[in-house]
Amino acid sequence: MGFFIVFKRKNSIRRALAALLALCALFYVTFAKIPYGAFYARAQETDTPQTLEQLRQADEKDIAALSTYDSRDYGIVTPVKDQSDSNLCWAYASVAASEVSILRSGIASNATKDNLSLSPEALGYSRYYRPADPFGNTPAVNEQGGADWYYSPGSASDCGSMMSQWCGPVDKAKPANTNPFENALFHLNNAVHISSKQISDVKLAIAKYGAVTFSYNNVRETEYYNPVRESGSAVYPHACTIIGWDDNIPAEKFLPNGASKNGGWLVKNSYTSLPYFWLSYDATTDAAYAFDFTAKDSYGFNYFYDYSLTDHLNFSLNIKKACEIYEAKAGTAEKTEYLKAVNVGFIGKNVTAKVDIYVDMADESNPEQGKRAGGGEAVFDYGGFRTVELDAPVALEKGQRFACVVSVSNDDDSVVICNMLGKTGNNAYTYKNYWQAANNCTPRIKAFSALEQQTEPAPHVHSLVSYGEKSATCTEDGILAHKRCSACGKSFVDGEEKTAEQLKIAATGHRYGEWIDEVAATAFSDGTKGHKDCTACNKHFDVNGNEIFDLVIPKTDEEPKVIIVVENGFIEGVDGNCVTVDKNGKVTVTAAEIEGKTFKGWSADGGKTILSTFFTYTFTATESMTVAAVYEDATVTIPPQPENGLSKGATAGITASSVLLALFVVYAVCYFALYRKGIGLKNKAVDVLYAPMNIIFKNKK
Repeated sequence: MGFFIVFKRKNSIRRALAALLALCALFYVTFAKIPYGAFYARAQETDTPQTLEQLRQADEKDIAALSTYDSRDYGIVTPVKDQSDSNLCWAYASVAASEVSILRSGIASNATKDNLSLSPEALGYSRYYRPADPFGNTPAVNEQGGADWYYSPGSASDCGSMMSQWCGPVDKAKPANTNPFENALFHLNNAVHISSKQISDVKLAIAKYGAVTFSYNNVRETEYYNPVRESGSAVYPHACTIIGWDDNIPAEKFLPNGASKNGGWLVKNSYTSLPYFWLSYDATTDAAYAFDFTAKDSYGFNYFYDYSLTDHLNFSLNIKKACEIYEAKAGTAEKTEYLKAVNVGFIGKNVTAKVDIYVDMADESNPEQGKRAGGGEAVFDYGGFRTVELDAPVALEKGQRFACVVSVSNDDDSVVICNMLGKTGNNAYTYKNYWQAANNCTPRIKAFSALEQQTEPAPHVHSLVSYGEKSATCTEDGILAHKRCSACGKSFVDGEEKTAEQLKIAATGHRYGEWIDEVAATAFSDGTKGHKDCTACNKHFDVNGNEIFDLVIPKTDEEPKVIIVVENGFIEGVDGNCVTVDKNGKVTVTAAEIEGKTFKGWSADGGKTILSTFFTYTFTATESMTVAAVYEDATVTIPPQPENGLSKGATAGITASSVLLALFVVYAVCYFALYRKGIGLKNKAVDVLYAPMNIIFKNKK
């Protein structure tokens, strides 16, 4: 018995180990080849919508943040249509994206992926051949003169422009040349141009609309394709539809030669030979469009003039404010036509589009002088053909003219309104500081309206807003304090209705002070224009009352000059005593000779300061001045005479002469009396002393 128990326990252990090994094998088969990052991402994606209703309720940003997404999971992708040998891939791509958007939005409650089928051929045919619009505002279009549309090129942008006219989409069962205006199943609300090559932006558009168009250069059919790595020249552009993505596809899986990053787009193709494939994230395009539709009964009528699909110098014309004027044509005796929305074609990102509707225009060339009947405003992430709903419908009488004024703006001022080459009548105007007739172009502005049963209007109750008085200025009228109804626009003072003219406080006009003379400019300083000032607004005016915006007269361009005047002298090289020279120039002056006067020097301050004692003086002329030669009187000095007798000098001279004479007499007596007679001492010294006398009297001895 004990042996049996042990054996039974061993069998249990074996079975547990076998189960554990099987579980490990299953885990390996399922997850071993999935990168850790991908596994972690899948573990985090617990909030992925599971149903179409959950998808519609989810935040698009949350969906775009998923690492994988596939619109097929929600039953909104119709079967692949084959374009055969046509060149209509652009129409097939646009139709596929439209079908996904219609099913995702739920505007057609009975539509499913199996019964909704729109016609690419009808779009292809309408690209080149279209009838006039239902209101007769545009002519019929025949762009190829009978050429085969089936093999002609086109683009998703063309489809957006056509469908903004409500030219389609039509049912696939209809012939290609069916009237697209009469047979459109839905009405386009927005054709969104995803003008970004960022993967995250394209994902966000797919999350919002279900699909976008795409274009790339095709060479081959393969399940994982990277056209960027193709090296051959035999390529052709191919449009397709992106319906999802997967960030986890290894880069090396793409052909040819891998990719620069993991991940790729899930493509719905227009060839049944390869209905779906993956396109590397390396591929980018400028032709990504998403489409947004409304049911036909939302808006019943579309007013437009831009029948051609060819844009005209959008960026060169740089139109940011424009107007189209239409005549209301849909109202009946039983139903009133209401203008509900305005569609505008523009290029730009993060754009604010503002719409104002005017009626009762006395001068259609200045539509804003009419009565504003309503308006609306919207902010769009991308351009394309975008619809602005009015804040409230505007009732239109049959035959009434109404103006749709549209202005667009964004932070970098890069947005422009698109326009068609050519005009249909004189109904289009553009605004650049003032209104002017559109120059051989038609702004892409359309008006959407609908008929509604007439009902007795409810009594109007004014919703009054108070406005304080605005004082008049010299040039601008003021306005009295008043109240204005925010609904009907009427103004009241103390309960009494007032017109704009009755509320006006007339401008006061300028009140001028005394005339101020002109101060001429010099080489050293600016001048001031002659003017008079308004004592009220302090503005400056000329003698004719024209405003002067700058009183300054600039300094002259001439070199600065100085004037030199010389007194009692001459200026070298000049006839006269005055010369004008460049500032810091050299001047040479020479003093005049004046009888009875002695030159003292040159002075510029009347003799107080002597600049130079040279008779000819060269100096640097730093400023205008007068230089004068300074003199003093000439005098003769006579020595003073003694009062009596000789002077001391004469007396001294006579005394010295007398002494010398006495000594000579003694010398001569001694010579004759003693030396000649040999009396006294004789030696050499005595001989030398009397040597002169011996010479004189030697022969007389």
